[in-house]
Amino acid sequence: MNLSKIFADAPEYVILRMSNEFPDYRKGQDIDILVRSFDEWLEHIENFISVNHYQVGTQHYQADYYENGEFIFKFDFYEKYISKEFTDTVFTTFQSVFYKNKVFCIPNRYHDHLSKCYEYLTFNKKQHEYFKRYEDELQQYML
Repeated sequence: MNLSKIFADAPEYVILRMSNEFPDYRKGQDIDILVRSFDEWLEHIENFISVNHYQVGTQHYQADYYENGEFIFKFDFYEKYISKEFTDTVFTTFQSVFYKNKVFCIPNRYHDHLSKCYEYLTFNKKQHEYFKRYEDELQQYML
């Protein structure tokens, strides 16, 4: 699976908390992607690989990639993340980064920090504890 090819000419997206390894990956890893339309992304991704997909929650979908029956990679797609206002703001303020000879869309630094704060507060992700200091600012999107 070649993530660089999948993300080239992909429908509108922003990669949340992009791994330093990206577009390389380890077996069993996942990626969180903010998308305008899961259906468009599913159609796009299936031009490259076959995935098992399902709805996880309201505006949250997963697509799992397997090779020879073995789980390889998970795509988490969010049509809304934290709130509609947060999602809309991320889509209007994202930055394009040139990374490993490719261009990818990621949140600006501030919104990346807010998403890590949300992960820490909501899912107790200890690796994001530093970002707890953004808790007051995050509240504006959680009302």
